[in-house]
Amino acid sequence: MVSVLLCLAFNGSREEYLKLIEMLNIINPKHKIPIESLNSFIQEDLIAIKSMGLRRFKLIGDNNTLMGFLEISSWPFGLNKSNSYKVSFIIPPEFWRLDVLKFSLNCITSILPIIKNTYLYTILDSSVNEKLIRELKNLGFTYAWSFLEMEHDLSVQISEKEVSTLLKRLETKGIEIKSLREVEEHRYLEIISSIYKLEDEIIRDAPHIIRSLTETLDLESYTKLFKDNIDKVCSFIALKDDKIVGVSYNVRVADKLKTIFTGVLREYRGLGIAKALKFKTIEYAKIEKLKSIITFNDSINTPIIMLNTNLGFKVVAEWYVLVREGVN
Repeated sequence: MVSVLLCLAFNGSREEYLKLIEMLNIINPKHKIPIESLNSFIQEDLIAIKSMGLRRFKLIGDNNTLMGFLEISSWPFGLNKSNSYKVSFIIPPEFWRLDVLKFSLNCITSILPIIKNTYLYTILDSSVNEKLIRELKNLGFTYAWSFLEMEHDLSVQISEKEVSTLLKRLETKGIEIKSLREVEEHRYLEIISSIYKLEDEIIRDAPHIIRSLTETLDLESYTKLFKDNIDKVCSFIALKDDKIVGVSYNVRVADKLKTIFTGVLREYRGLGIAKALKFKTIEYAKIEKLKSIITFNDSINTPIIMLNTNLGFKVVAEWYVLVREGVN
């Protein structure tokens, strides 16, 4: 039986990134990362390192065996706690043992500052990581909530008449759907600021109490992340008298579109705005001949899950959020 001996810093070489992708594909076989996308994976990773304080370490065992990787990041949308860190155990199933995970946890807690009321949390696909979830519960992690990963393969036909009718109905109420590409360049920073405030208000109104946006990310940092990562052409806003009342912003990852956030202010819900935003996203993906659209929804957010299901999205995974209080 191989034992863990060392926890070393990740040096970022292409060889190490290839090993990282190999292990990610082992523990999440339903979400395999193509080796040919190595360069784009590295670019996205460098953004995460810079924007979310991502730190990665290697677990080295007997005979210099690479047993896995550990990740720690100050994830912007964490728990409603003053100090919370997202941790990831990128360890193949053959090493999902209590001694290995305990050593890993000790490495993580020794790296983090000793602060009162610190929380660790991790996110795992419940269908392929059952044993790992059980072992982490033995180390003090508890189930907090879950969210669904849903995917639209773009094979479902959307009625053009239905789309047109909905958009016209919204227009009669003074609501217009626009892509961010249509926003005048001199107003773009103003629009990002408005989206920041809207997203914060929606997050505070979410089914689960999570940290509000303003508590975790200031406007300047949010603006930089938004400008650097969000695709204008496939992100949409709903405007009522020049006020943003709904938004759906996305990023294009290879041949897929990933929805980062979709939300509508409470007082404007029930009008079909979220559906119109989704229609526009699907329309863009089909025009660009993409493979699919991926979105994530809180598992108790029934309205948005029903909307996505009716539009042709299917559940491909349920992700568990496990939480551990204290780093010691």
